[in-house]
Amino acid sequence: MRTLQRLNQIATTKIPAGPLPHWSGSKTTVSRARPSILALLLLVSACGGGADGAADPSVADTASSSDVPITDVASNESIPQPTPATDVPASIARIDVGGDPHRLSLADGAVWVANTSDGTVSRIDQATNQVVATIEVGAMPASIAADETAVWVANNRGRSVSQIDPNTNAVVATFEVGEGPRSVISAAGSIWVSVGRENAVKRIDPATGQIVVTIPDVPDPAQLSAGTDAIWVTSRSGDVVSRISPTTDTIVASVDVGYPTIGLAATDQAVWVAAADGPGVTLIDPSTNTVTETLEVGDNSWALATDSTGVWLSSSGADTVSKITAGTNEVTETLDVGPRPIGLAVEADDMWVAHEGDDTVWRINID
Repeated sequence: MRTLQRLNQIATTKIPAGPLPHWSGSKTTVSRARPSILALLLLVSACGGGADGAADPSVADTASSSDVPITDVASNESIPQPTPATDVPASIARIDVGGDPHRLSLADGAVWVANTSDGTVSRIDQATNQVVATIEVGAMPASIAADETAVWVANNRGRSVSQIDPNTNAVVATFEVGEGPRSVISAAGSIWVSVGRENAVKRIDPATGQIVVTIPDVPDPAQLSAGTDAIWVTSRSGDVVSRISPTTDTIVASVDVGYPTIGLAATDQAVWVAAADGPGVTLIDPSTNTVTETLEVGDNSWALATDSTGVWLSSSGADTVSKITAGTNEVTETLDVGPRPIGLAVEADDMWVAHEGDDTVWRINID
């Protein structure tokens, strides 16, 4: 009976229309095997079985080398697959989360996902690729940041920041921050929030939830990222990237990049920003606060994430993730992913991608 139920599940499972990943650098591809529904149903009928339930929605596709099967995360059963013609990425897992997953944050073996349309946060266990908790927060959670003690969520329509205790997976406090919070980070002993409709960045004491400083005149602030003695801010409608000093709580530099930006990733040596619309990634030298290079790459790149060798960017307009290698500043890899990739996070050999187009998070081994 279990075999019949499994065959029926496969027959009724919807296969996404979007492409599975391929590495453009090595021309590696991942093929999708579509089961013959008629053949499966005939087999079930011949065995005397029938449909007795809906397909399990929590199936994750895991593509790897030919000796590693695709696994059904819900049942932990292997689904036989044809041997691919070429090598494929070592691991690809698809995990169903809440509605319109927007941003990701990684901490202590967990992936935290802000789901904008249903006002929730999903917690994924990295050891099992399973959602282990779904937590209700405020209206339209647009950004999320996990640190050593808490998970912080900016609720865009809720005018608030929610504090989640990772030990209990519960909201323990909610702080009013103003109209339209867009991004939240934990840095320099504080919580920082960009408040779009107020053209401001606000600094919050994490112990009390009180706003201790408001930095005004930040043009249409979007994403935040912390570097050495700096909080960097992109602008959704302006051509400048702002640098705020956490020592003086003032804007100390405004860097003209030539176009509106959203995606942002800062390190001690480099600040990467991406165009809000169309292609464009700009590299800023934080030691001089000047633009050193602009690349025509990506398409509506709302997220950037750095690793030890460069920066990755998601392109929601192209359904891709691309790698720019530091030093050469050239695009060295491009990966086709799911529909509307928005959130992006990288840790060690794994990249996590949140897709608004099909409410999934993909885990991809990038070693």
